[in-house]
Amino acid sequence: DSFRIPYQGRQMFGVELQATAAANLMQRHWLKRASVQLESALLLPVAALMALLILSVSVLWGVVTVLCGIVVWAALSYTAFLSGWFVPGLVLFGLILPVTLIASTLAYYLFTYRAQQKIEEAFRLYLPPQMARQMLTRTKSLQLGGESVHATALFADISRFTSIIEKMSAADAVSMLNEYFTLIADVIFSNQGTLIKYIGGAVFVVFCAPLPLQNHAEL
Repeated sequence: DSFRIPYQGRQMFGVELQATAAANLMQRHWLKRASVQLESALLLPVAALMALLILSVSVLWGVVTVLCGIVVWAALSYTAFLSGWFVPGLVLFGLILPVTLIASTLAYYLFTYRAQQKIEEAFRLYLPPQMARQMLTRTKSLQLGGESVHATALFADISRFTSIIEKMSAADAVSMLNEYFTLIADVIFSNQGTLIKYIGGAVFVVFCAPLPLQNHAEL
């Protein structure tokens, strides 16, 4: 008449189990638990605050927040258990917050990837594609104030641009300039140049900035 009990793998006789249950009832010695309303009033603000904190900080600090929350809850629930009280929170700290952290991490990397794509697309208007990708890893080159470098500047203008453009309609002029700038941009990018700006029928190009080039004058 012995039964396994969930305490250190021990066994107890059935009569002892019945006696223990009867003694607990007579002495009112059992785990106490707060009302559902009180538990909800305590857990809901904690869940909302920690979820907001996880979503507002970086991924690393989000992991730290979840781990700290689990440790604090485990210590609090164990201490309360020794005093005869049950503290809920396993679902919150073991499921809801980790899922929130995973969702926040995925959203962070998704937004970061999209932001990098937009930056790369913007750079591709002025830089060759391979240089545009390199710029994403060279944050020092994007600092306010820039840096001093030895570079080569090129100004290329359409010969007799004013006299040519005066004889064309606006639509034809735009079409001609678009075709010209597309062709010359391909040449600039194929030689690793940086397109600074268009000036009427001219282009302003720099070689060796923002990324260094050893043979910038030759290019």
